[in-house]
Amino acid sequence: MQMTGIPGAAIFVAGAVLLGFAYNATHAPLEEYTSHYSNETMWFYTIGIAAVIWGGLRSTLGNQD
Repeated sequence: MQMTGIPGAAIFVAGAVLLGFAYNATHAPLEEYTSHYSNETMWFYTIGIAAVIWGGLRSTLGNQD
C-alpha cells in the first residue's frame, strides 16, 4: 500500500490552518476599524490558498503510475 496522499493532505491541512489564522487576524480591532489588512494577513491568505490548492491536487491526483 502506497501512502502518496499523506504529504498532500498535510499540505492541505497546513493551508487550512493558515487560512484560519488569516480569518482571525481580519477581525482584529485595528483592522476592522481601518478596513486595511496588514501585510502578514495578506501573506497568510496568499500562502494558505496556494497550500490548500496544491495539497488538494497533490493528495487527489498524486502519483499517477
